[in-house]
Amino acid sequence: MTTSVLARRLLQFCCLVCLSAIPAFSQEEPLPLELTSQGVPCGPRYDGFCLNGGECEIIAGLSRPRCTCTWEYMGERCQRGNILAIQAMQEELRDYYIIMSALGGVLVALLAMGVGYIVYRKYGKSEPRPETV
Repeated sequence: MTTSVLARRLLQFCCLVCLSAIPAFSQEEPLPLELTSQGVPCGPRYDGFCLNGGECEIIAGLSRPRCTCTWEYMGERCQRGNILAIQAMQEELRDYYIIMSALGGVLVALLAMGVGYIVYRKYGKSEPRPETV
């Protein structure tokens, strides 16, 4: 497992634990049932129920289908962006831009040195002056 997969799963688990601590979420269904039960795919009746790539499943004991969201989304139907995921992606992009800028700077410096060397070789050599006595 890569670090990003582990981080994603840890984030999903933390979100579930945090939501279970809020009375409005914890009174509906006990958290262990949702964490341990294996669902059955919803079927054509619920096509489009889960948004943004979420997977619809029906779990025994629940009166309605449940969505398993991708790590970028959250909510009952995966309708809301996960702010932590968005921040993580922004940090990754920032790091990428820093690295690419540094590499671009090195490339420009090497190119300038190469052009300078060529100009020096072609025009910079002067003929030795005769010595005057």
